[in-house]
Formats: sequence, C-alpha cells, structure tokens
Amino acid sequence: MIDFNQYYTSKDVSDLLTSFITFDNPKTCLELSAGEGALLHALRKRWINLHFTTIEIDPVNHKVLKDNFPYSTHFCVDATEENCKTLLGNKFFDLAVCNPPFEYINTNENIRFFLGTILGDKFGKLKKIRAEMFFLAINLFFLKRNGILAIIVPELLIEGVKFRDFREAVFTNNTLQYLIEFKHKSFKKTEAKTYILVIKKEKANSNYCFNAIKVGSDFGIAESNTSVINSLYNNIEFGKKLYSNKFLIIRGNISGKECKKISEAYIHTTTMSDDLCYIYLPKIKIYGNVRKTIEGDIIISRVGTRVLGKTNIVAVGEAIVSDCVFCIRFFNSNDRITFLNFWKKNRKSWLTENATGTCAMHITKEKMFKLIESLL
Repeated sequence: MIDFNQYYTSKDVSDLLTSFITFDNPKTCLELSAGEGALLHALRKRWINLHFTTIEIDPVNHKVLKDNFPYSTHFCVDATEENCKTLLGNKFFDLAVCNPPFEYINTNENIRFFLGTILGDKFGKLKKIRAEMFFLAINLFFLKRNGILAIIVPELLIEGVKFRDFREAVFTNNTLQYLIEFKHKSFKKTEAKTYILVIKKEKANSNYCFNAIKVGSDFGIAESNTSVINSLYNNIEFGKKLYSNKFLIIRGNISGKECKKISEAYIHTTTMSDDLCYIYLPKIKIYGNVRKTIEGDIIISRVGTRVLGKTNIVAVGEAIVSDCVFCIRFFNSNDRITFLNFWKKNRKSWLTENATGTCAMHITKEKMFKLIESLL
C-alpha cells in the first residue's frame, strides 16, 4: 500500500540519479519525503561517510530510516509545515535529493514563504500549486551555495505550457546540469512519465547549455544531447498558436455529464463505438455555446488509460463532443486519409512516446497538432 501519495523510488532509478550528481566530496545531504530511503542507500554506496538529514511524514518509514541510517538525523514531520523549517533551522547542505509526492496541494504561509523566496513574489501568492514546486523550492533554500539538488518531477512541470514561468524562474536563477527523461511506468503505481533534474545552486549565463539525457527501458542511456536552457521556456515555442489552414483540432468544452443534459446526441469516451469504425449520428442541428462534431470528422479519445486513442469516424450527422475527446477536422480529404493511414499503423507506438499524465494518461492538443502538422 502506498500512503501519502508517494511513488517509491526503485534501485535502478536511485543508482542512476546518484551517478549524475556532480559533487566531489559532499559531507551533508538533505532528503525531504525520504520514504524508505532508496536514494540514501544509493548515495551511501558512493559516499560512505555522507551524513543524512531526513524529513518523512510516515512514522513507519521514519522508523525504517532510523534503523538503516542510525548515525544520521531523522525527523518525522510534514515538510510543508512550519515546524519543518524550525527543525532544519540554519542548517545548509552540500546535496539534496528528493522524490516528492505527485499531486496538487493548497498553500499555507510556510509554503508561500519558500515559493516567494526562491521563485519570486508572484509564486508566493499562489493558493494552489503542484507539490513538486514546493519541494524544489525548499530544497534549493536549504542548499549551500554551489550545492547540488537532484529531484524527480513529472512531465507536466517540464513540458506543460502553464509551468513555463516556473521553469524560467528556476533555471535562470540556478544552473540546470542534467535533464534526464524516463519512459512511462518507471515508478510503481503510476504511469507518469518522469524526469530527474540535477540543479546546481549557482546562477549561470543567460542562455547556457544543459545535458539532455533519455533513459531506455533497461535504465541505460539511450540518447544524450546538449540543449540551450531557453528551449525549456522560450516564448516563441510555448506561446505559439496552434493554427493550420489544413486542419482543425476541437476539444469539447463541457463534461460528458453536461453533454447528456443538453442532448442525446453527444460523444464522450463512454459513448464511443468500436475502435476505428464509422459512426452514424442524428441528422439534427445543435445550437448553443457547445462544441460539436460534423460529418467527416475524426473523433479521438484524449484521456483514459484504457480508451486512450480510441478512434471513431463520423459518417453522417452531428453531435456535441465532451472535453475528453478531440474532434479533428481536415479541409482536404487526401490529408484526412494520410492521417488515418498513419494512425492505424503507428498509433500504439506514438501514444507510448507521447501520452502524458501522473494518474490518467492523456494526449495534449499541442502534441496532436505537431503530429498532424508533421504528416501533411
């Protein structure tokens, strides 16, 4: 059973994370949300005399940590509360490692203090955030100058448009050394695609380079490149409007439950027909502030692990579409055929590489747009 929304770190991930830490001879290490200590075991193999300070909310895990690392310092407290800051006091650390909870949390005064101090005033005013944002901020706060943080985060923090300002705040005031990308399902009990960030607490040049690493299913290095840091928050790339004169991607603007209240003619993930088949909808006109599909459209389920990518083609009629499906409308029948031919042959492999999510998997509009654009 997994408590406190933690996804425990495997030995393979722990060993890999440790191998990318660029610190010659660290003496002290902080781990918040330490779990059962998988990261600490990997670190101890590399630095036998490293002293750990752990924060862990789960009393069972706290006891495991005390038993396995008896000469280190352990606190059984909630990292988001004021007493955690009090216990750590004026201590600063050479290293920090962290596999935080993957969830949204409401902020309190303590959380807002660390967000504002590390990320800037506007982040200190937020009422609800990703927990990973807080854990990254508090770890950087308690690092010594030139200290190293290695933290595991979900894909949305690295690729999500809404987190562009967060990335810019972190990576312009600190130096990202490694961005290590894992495939889906690297952690038990979650299908999240994850990254390890290795960050040095030191401000670098305005557009420095970092190492982008892709890890294979065997946890070996599958690909290694260098990229400029601006690529993670570039205004042109992330602000680009998804417009094409060849096709249109429509996402419904109401839930399946709301669709059902408005009309019997609606499409939601639970109402879709057999996969890759033509569907025949009522020949009626639908009015109001809703989004609809029409004859010739391709309907794709954009969310849900079991139905992700399920596809129907509208033969006739109209229907309201829910916010769980994409309606793809081509303005040229040959382009439509090109996409369908690709989708039938390559859908599974494309979804494996491109679907995202920490719980329910989903397809982003941006990735679907880029796929179709690349085919035409």
